[in-house]
Parts: sequence; structure tokens; C-alpha cells
Amino acid sequence: MISAYFFEYAMLALAVAGLAGVVYEIALKDRSLFGEIVRDVQRMAEPARLPAPRQFTAQTLSLGESANSNEFKKAA
Repeated sequence: MISAYFFEYAMLALAVAGLAGVVYEIALKDRSLFGEIVRDVQRMAEPARLPAPRQFTAQTLSLGESANSNEFKKAA
């Protein structure tokens, strides 16, 4: 019978192997990327600035022009 620890260690080994594969590929492509990653950690940790959500006004959304109306030409 296989214990639960076996699966935990197997998944840990798989995760470490995946990380090692990524590091190995970076090393093969361009070794200078390691220094860039280390220097740029602070910028990567900051949240991305997203544009402000669009505000709907009475002119943007009018009740007379609903796309969910029962007019057949709009449904087609």
C-alpha cells in the first residue's frame, strides 16, 4: 500500500523538476537575464496599473436603444 507521503514527495519532486527546467532554459537562452530578473524584482512585485473603469452616463446608455428589445430586425 502506498502512503500519502509518497504522493506529496512525488508532487514536490515534479514541482522542483519544473522549476529546474525553467532555470535551465533561461541559462541556455541568455545568461544575462538572471541579473535583469534580480535587479527588476521590485518592479515585478508592484501591482500593474490598469486603466480606470469606464463610467456610464445617461448619454452613453439610453433606455430607448436596448439591445434586448423585441424588435425582430435587431435580433437578426
